[in-house]
Amino acid sequence: MTQPRVPMVGKTFGRLTVVEQAPAPAGKTGREAWYRCRCQCGGEITTRGTSLRRGITRSCGCLRREETQRRNQAQAARDHDLTGRRFGRLVVEGPLPQRRSGQRVWQCRCDCGWLHQATTGGLGSGGVKSCGCLPTRVPDDLTGQRFGRLTVLELTQARCSNGGAVWACRCDCGEVSQVPAGNLRQGRTVSCGCLRREDLAGRRFGQLVVVSLGARSNAGAGAFWNCRCDCGNTVEVHANKLKSGHTRSCGCAHQEQVRDLTGQRFGRLLVLEDSGQRRPKGGVLWRCRCDCGQEKLVRQDALVAGRTHSCGCLTSRGNAKVARLLTQAGADFLREYSPKDLPGRYRFDFAVFRQGALAYCIEYDGVLHETYTGQGWDTEDRFRRTQDGDRRKNDYCARRGIPLLRIPYTRYATLSLADLAPETSPFLWRPGPAEAGEAAAALCPE
Repeated sequence: MTQPRVPMVGKTFGRLTVVEQAPAPAGKTGREAWYRCRCQCGGEITTRGTSLRRGITRSCGCLRREETQRRNQAQAARDHDLTGRRFGRLVVEGPLPQRRSGQRVWQCRCDCGWLHQATTGGLGSGGVKSCGCLPTRVPDDLTGQRFGRLTVLELTQARCSNGGAVWACRCDCGEVSQVPAGNLRQGRTVSCGCLRREDLAGRRFGQLVVVSLGARSNAGAGAFWNCRCDCGNTVEVHANKLKSGHTRSCGCAHQEQVRDLTGQRFGRLLVLEDSGQRRPKGGVLWRCRCDCGQEKLVRQDALVAGRTHSCGCLTSRGNAKVARLLTQAGADFLREYSPKDLPGRYRFDFAVFRQGALAYCIEYDGVLHETYTGQGWDTEDRFRRTQDGDRRKNDYCARRGIPLLRIPYTRYATLSLADLAPETSPFLWRPGPAEAGEAAAALCPE
């Protein structure tokens, strides 16, 4: 190899960094030195030292490709810029960044004022000439013609999604509706809807007598009928619900199923009286007082089925306050923590972590952990299951040596952050002698 006069290894020329001197390619003669260079794009090239120093070679070829691509794109943009051009009723305002089927999309404004997006091919071929307000062809004049019970009045400005014409028609019943021309010609629409509507006026359905057609009819949802109930109330009912027997009164019939719950207890709720209010479908709302002092309106079915057994204090207030205090202190904790090595579907209310490891658990014990009413779902069996779950969680913490805090619901009003740390809490659970013995046996088996 020719000995270079100028040191080149390690120098950068444009995008190329000289790696080493290389032998001349086959067929290249002369006394010039050749170098292997690495480009910024990752490619490599072998070239003369003089080409590098004179700036003739500045990349592996990627720079030329990029410049050519930019030049071609700029030329294409100049040649195919449709901005300001008119196509039918559309005037192109400018290009959009997205593409559709590989074609450029243009923002256009129609003479009617609406904006419309169209591709270069759609505009250039003449397939798109408006936002849809212009029919794809001049519609035939249907004025005065009859189709079934419809008489065509005039052509409207509305158009179908395919650009088809829409005509205003008067039905023999007096209603005026807008109908696509295709539906008229093909016989799909022959009335305003009254032809399909069965006349129910004067008929009785349960306690309801149909009086007249309701105002909500002809709105695309079928026929509604004004009905007078035997109790004197008037209600508007859908025809299908009348004929199927779904609705047979204004709602007063539900009152016959009302059970007298006055004085009965459901969980922490004591039923005071019938509030006199009804749900839209006739359900009864009872006024109840919770053991915490709050009053609440509760549905009869929710009480009887056991879905509601407090004003909300049992299920949310205590746990919400614990979560709020831990969050304010910046503690790392999880709610409804279920250890993988604890058999059964038992969960701790809170698990607190320190440096990524489980530090201690917290249980907020509501009144259901201490007693039961014997009413409805709140039975002795439910109470025994709750106590059994508490014992299993206590045993688990004793065996694993995990501190456990059991916060009573009576502490809610004065609950503080000090109550939620094992070092300062007066509610740190400690196992009794029997529990301690079982834990020691589990940790140190013979």
